[in-house]
Amino acid sequence: SLAARRTADTGDTPARQWEAVADDGIAPQNSSMNATVLPNPIGSALYKQVLESIDIDVVVFDVDLRYCFANESAIRNPDVRAWIIGKTDAEYCAYRDKPVSVGERRMAAQRNVLATGVASTFEEELIGRDGQPVHLVRRICPIRENGRVVGLIGYGFDITELRRDQQALLEGNQQYAAALRAMEESEAR
Repeated sequence: SLAARRTADTGDTPARQWEAVADDGIAPQNSSMNATVLPNPIGSALYKQVLESIDIDVVVFDVDLRYCFANESAIRNPDVRAWIIGKTDAEYCAYRDKPVSVGERRMAAQRNVLATGVASTFEEELIGRDGQPVHLVRRICPIRENGRVVGLIGYGFDITELRRDQQALLEGNQQYAAALRAMEESEAR
């Protein structure tokens, strides 16, 4: 409730403050979030439930590029999902033995969105647990308060099947073109 606002003297990090906002929709007073009350006519429990239920990766970052929220689609392991709060993508990649370059690219895109206030979309190719390439689309959008960027929301989804279908179509077209050329050359003789 609005009457139950938290105070910033709890020593919470911005990431923990964002996590608390996800719980009840109320930011701590005098926090880096300027005591923002999220637009929440129905109740933040519903918003959190929606974010948890979406079958795409959804994450929230503070202005220090630290995770404030990650849904189950983004990080399936509940222990890792709890651990990630307050960490950066660089720390996450190190923890999960992913290439450092992945975290660096993600954080560069995040910094760009913070600096420009313009959303960014990029693709990632990672190696899955089965050793096969996984293709992901990532989008990072600014969260604004009074015209100022106060955080980032990111979402992503797997496009591996699409990329495999595109590759199969390309290979099929190349085979068709080669067969057509061979047939034309055969007729020309």
